[in-house]
Amino acid sequence: MSLPRLHPDDLQELVNSVSQNVVGKLEELFLKKENVSEMQTFTIKDAAKILNKHETTVLRYIKHNLIKAHKPGKEWIITQESLTNYIDGK
Repeated sequence: MSLPRLHPDDLQELVNSVSQNVVGKLEELFLKKENVSEMQTFTIKDAAKILNKHETTVLRYIKHNLIKAHKPGKEWIITQESLTNYIDGK
């Protein structure tokens, strides 16, 4: 399958469009990264102390989706927002 030949002006427009799209996506990623880096996070141990619960209980809450958490590696990460939502009953 061969690609159609494009007029140089059309080719330049295509390149500019793709470039703007890529730059926009990169800006979105950087903004998300900044927001995440400013976010307060807790381990299960931290959350257990805050909630005055045993660590196993906090883990059970996570497993039953009562507390939203992520496990990017070996340890669970709980955001301040997630912990606040649990405390507020949301």
